[in-house]
Amino acid sequence: MAAQVAERTPINTKGSDLSRKVDEAWAALIAANDADEPRVMVRGNELVRLTERGELEPFGPDSLKDELSRVADFGGMTKEGGWQGKEPPTQVVKSLLARDSSEYEGAPRVDRVVDTPVVGADGSLVSQPGHHPASRLYYRPADDLANVRPAVVDHLGDLEDARTLLLDDLLGDFGFRDQASRANALGLLLLPFVREFIGDSPTPMHTIIAPERGTGKTLLAQTALLPGCGLVPMTTASRNNGDEWRKSLTASLLRGSRAIIFDNVNDALASSDLASVLTTGIWRDRILGASREVTLPVRNAWVATGNNMALSEELARRAVPIFLDPGEVNPAKRPKSEFRHPDLIGWTRANRPEYVEAALTLIQHWLDGEVVMDGAGAFDRVSSSRFATDRTLGSFEMWAEVVGGILKAADVPDFLANLDQLDAEVNEETHEVTEFLAAWHDLQMDAQTSDDLALLCGPGGILHGTAPIELTNGDVKSTRLWLRSYTARNGSRDRFGGYQLIRTDGRPKRWHVRKA
Repeated sequence: MAAQVAERTPINTKGSDLSRKVDEAWAALIAANDADEPRVMVRGNELVRLTERGELEPFGPDSLKDELSRVADFGGMTKEGGWQGKEPPTQVVKSLLARDSSEYEGAPRVDRVVDTPVVGADGSLVSQPGHHPASRLYYRPADDLANVRPAVVDHLGDLEDARTLLLDDLLGDFGFRDQASRANALGLLLLPFVREFIGDSPTPMHTIIAPERGTGKTLLAQTALLPGCGLVPMTTASRNNGDEWRKSLTASLLRGSRAIIFDNVNDALASSDLASVLTTGIWRDRILGASREVTLPVRNAWVATGNNMALSEELARRAVPIFLDPGEVNPAKRPKSEFRHPDLIGWTRANRPEYVEAALTLIQHWLDGEVVMDGAGAFDRVSSSRFATDRTLGSFEMWAEVVGGILKAADVPDFLANLDQLDAEVNEETHEVTEFLAAWHDLQMDAQTSDDLALLCGPGGILHGTAPIELTNGDVKSTRLWLRSYTARNGSRDRFGGYQLIRTDGRPKRWHVRKA
């Protein structure tokens, strides 16, 4: 951190000109800011500071008052001609916090904090500690990563060494169902290192899906992200598609988390708010218990894990599948002697510099341009043009171009080749619900109570053939439970095949379907 300021700027608190006092207080903060290691920064529309934990923490009234007392000497002249100091006026502090971000002139902008070298917005390696304006990031290297750099790739063996270390040594014990899942997992590992290079363009959610417990979903998520992010804590996916999702997303983004993992999703994952934050690149929400709204940039990686996880239609179009299928032997039951690294998290943390170097090596190889290879395996850079991916994903074209290009240059095949499987297997529930809602909509009926719906879906009912299995026995209690579960997961905003299930106001509760 920057050294303490030796001389504080005097600010006269006498008089009623609040604007003048606030301007002078702000000028004192900026004057005291170190260009390389600033103490006061702007993230989105908030004043933030870097904590010892490596997180971006918004200034509150108390912390900003403390910072102002460090850089400015508030007070006024006495009748005797001396200076009488005071603590920073509360109204000055409140006014500073209430200002629009455009009025925070001179403050460095920051989106996130990293502890590894990464590729900046201009394609160069960010390896100098401190604030980097062009990439809007703060680099505070971990103790063992300060000197890590990509290796020079001028021979096929150099490329193979880096690729083998990541795919075989680090990820080799995971039972990927197909080559596409393996490639997508490596893409997840590489993402934190190129997130600034991708810039304001959004990135999709990686979904790690397995047929049963104990297959290593959580372990894979944490292992793949550990080189670029350190150990990422787990987040529980909300069962409600309303305020709880917004609160959870806002809290994670306020911390400046480099990655967010929704672990062990049991129900269908459906949230309009999550779908929105994945594609907008900017998140806006009101702070809990306050009247102000925050605007936050979205620069993190997104991951969800689950057994036979189902996704809403909105989220399925924003997902990259990683399927695990270990076969007959569950990894949780295998003896430790069969694993390369029995304590994989501990091993990865201890050897993190090697994995970081390998990731940066693959990325730099792509950045340097296309190559041809002679008979001895030596590379010759023939063009500054970069390898281009064969596949893309709608709304995430920049992400696909960068990550897919790196994998293409590293000769890792089948990036995004399993998107059809995601639609066919993971979204079985989506297709079933879509068929049911479409049939209900086609009846052109008035809103129905749960009792009415039970009759329509039960034996002999007109919707029996398309109804979810939980509704086909015609039991009113089961029908109410299904409606309650649907509302908790999806609210009234989520769409299945272009249809929305809407609950009307009043008593008794009634339901109808409309075309979205």
